[in-house]
Amino acid sequence: MSSSIQTAATLLIAACMFSVNHSHAQVPFSIQGPGVESDDFRMTTFATGLNFPVGMQELSDGSIMVAVSNGNFFGSSSGSILRLADTNGDGVADEQTTLFADVPGGLLSSLRVIDDLVIATGQGSGRPIAIMRAGETPSDPLSLVGEFEINYNGRWLHPHSALEVRRTPGIEDSYDLLFQLGSRTNFDTTTSTLSYESTFGLQGDLAGDAVHMITFTDDGENLVGTEVQQIATGLRNAAGFAWHPETGDLYVQDNGIDGVPDSNEPTSADELNVIPVEQIGGELEDFGFAENYTEYRTNTIVGGEGIQPLVAFQPLPSPDGAEAEGPNDIAFAPAAFPEGLNNGIFVGMHGRFSLGGTENEENPLVFVDLTDNSYFHFIGNDEEAIGHLDGLLATDDSVFLADISPSGGFESSANNSGAIYQIQSLVQTPTSLDFNNDGLVNQDDAPFVCSLDDPTATVNANGFFLGDVDLNGSVEFADFLILSASFGSADAHYGMGDIDCSSDVAFADFLILSSNFGAGVGIASVPEPTNCLLLAFAALIALSGSRRKTATRFSSHENESVAATECFYSLRHGKRLVSCRNR
Repeated sequence: MSSSIQTAATLLIAACMFSVNHSHAQVPFSIQGPGVESDDFRMTTFATGLNFPVGMQELSDGSIMVAVSNGNFFGSSSGSILRLADTNGDGVADEQTTLFADVPGGLLSSLRVIDDLVIATGQGSGRPIAIMRAGETPSDPLSLVGEFEINYNGRWLHPHSALEVRRTPGIEDSYDLLFQLGSRTNFDTTTSTLSYESTFGLQGDLAGDAVHMITFTDDGENLVGTEVQQIATGLRNAAGFAWHPETGDLYVQDNGIDGVPDSNEPTSADELNVIPVEQIGGELEDFGFAENYTEYRTNTIVGGEGIQPLVAFQPLPSPDGAEAEGPNDIAFAPAAFPEGLNNGIFVGMHGRFSLGGTENEENPLVFVDLTDNSYFHFIGNDEEAIGHLDGLLATDDSVFLADISPSGGFESSANNSGAIYQIQSLVQTPTSLDFNNDGLVNQDDAPFVCSLDDPTATVNANGFFLGDVDLNGSVEFADFLILSASFGSADAHYGMGDIDCSSDVAFADFLILSSNFGAGVGIASVPEPTNCLLLAFAALIALSGSRRKTATRFSSHENESVAATECFYSLRHGKRLVSCRNR
């Protein structure tokens, strides 16, 4: 290829990339911390215009279910469950479906999915825990099958708001549903109880400062309650739960005691606690609230009775550094995150109640490294456009963050302003791409790709984007040039640009590359880069002196571009699986 041809194509690609980088919505924050490299991640604004989103769950097709409130947040009397789907793998949801439009009570604060059950709750009086059943497909509507109602009598400072669920160990068709009932006041042990009732045969009384577990069976049509059991006490407000993905241990956050008279200067530090799986449902676990705690800033242990926390969150550096207060959701780091960030837990800090941006100096996203229980601020507390990252969801390779109110407030002016962000790992597992077993991952491995049983599925399961012809971890101009140089070859392999493994390099391969162009290079995949790349593609063909041959080629493939756009696409954790065989 002559230098003038390559220069022309380069200028066209540069124009494309300029357009891409300036048109794609960027996330309004940066990531930081020991060993954190921003180039290891793709960060996108997954969804905007949501009405106070908090609870999120991943569905079987890779789409995201999210709980929102209807109307004003604190004045809401119902909520909705939405499904958000990213159909083209660019990190931005392009489909939104309402699965359930009238979740009782509203003020939704938590969402869990297990098997075909979807469980949501608001917080406080008149907002029951609602159990719904999913349809046959992720996009089918939900149906309400049960409610668990707590009867509040007077003001209760920390009502129920958090959920976690698991299959009951050793019992078929049985589930354990956890929720907290926090302290009635700021700093006193709660002695009063609240009554509860349900539509599935359970009623009784609940203690405060506690974590409770509902057990029920499900025959596919009806729920039958088995028991309600208190599993922990001495917790001021355990408003976030997560099961350890390997051990099954229960991790629980707890909100510290607000200071008196200055509520902005806590008396005790917020905590991360753990209950070993074998102790759940046995002897009551006591974490010591209200007489026992870790003093804020000094790290002094007051009292000393009860189970000590795994982590007591202090300013960084202590005692007067950057603050992190008000833990809400917690989520274990994805296994596909880079080494050093894949054995830990993320904690979303609400910070100051109704403030956002730099006025909220307590709202970082904290990462706790479970190898030594150290922690740092993965997203700082000085971001101008972040309010409260109260919702967290971890998938195999991504963390989704829900900012319930970017401005920080909860008045009507904040309606429909919530956002969800996706932080997706771009790190590959080198050995999984070493197809020729030489200890290296490079273009020498590419000829082996199409000899695999299911190349398109296997390649993506091994962790890279289709169109990454040179196997360097990104789909970019170098891959485009390789494909262009081999265009029309009838005896080709993946490393020459035969991306669909049809043994030739044709327009269908170009469309796959263009649809993933930009993946892995620190920007989101471009929704529609085809026109821009098509200009450069045509320029390369035309300027190479192959006008007649190219015209014939396009004529013989007149319908190929149409057929290629009808290739089967499916989403697997943000990566595109493509099959355009025999098209």
